[in-house]
Amino acid sequence: MKPSPSPLILATLCAAALTACGGSGGGSDASTDTGASPTAPGDFRVAEYVGTWTGDTTVCKAGFPYSSKDKAYSYRMTSLMLAEKTVEVTYTAYTDAACMSKAGRVIEKYDASWSAGSAPGKTNVARVSLAFTGSSTGADGGSGLALNMMPDGKFISSTGKLLLDVDGTSLYGPAADAKMDADGFPMTLNTTSFATKQ
Repeated sequence: MKPSPSPLILATLCAAALTACGGSGGGSDASTDTGASPTAPGDFRVAEYVGTWTGDTTVCKAGFPYSSKDKAYSYRMTSLMLAEKTVEVTYTAYTDAACMSKAGRVIEKYDASWSAGSAPGKTNVARVSLAFTGSSTGADGGSGLALNMMPDGKFISSTGKLLLDVDGTSLYGPAADAKMDADGFPMTLNTTSFATKQ
């Protein structure tokens, strides 16, 4: 009868096998995670982000970036649809500074890749990478849009990367003056919610 291998040899072989397939049993390294899986790394949960969010109706901003030279629209983000693999943002443009007279809407669509982010005092913070896939425009019951260019997907984020957090039914985005980390993601969250879960 052959002698059994010692426990030390078995442990060494198991460790080598785990290292060869990239596993260690200790979780994922966020610095090497591509964000391709919506539940990776660690215990990140995309479920609380998924759904339709309504933009803050008290916000009316000037400088809609797709305005033509002779039409300076005000705007608000009216809807944000977040899913595990896609994001859709609807902006409504207005002909007045108080966002009362609607001109039309622009919808931008993206493929989304989620990964875990971090922010002081927050849990389950999301980093979202966006790849622009297309857009549509229409009057949507307004007076009609005159645009200076077709939407290019850079309105929501010039880098295509967002930092988000959910607190109850409120969604928080990156601070306007947030610095970027080495991967191009904002490092600071806005202290004011910009959307509410429908």
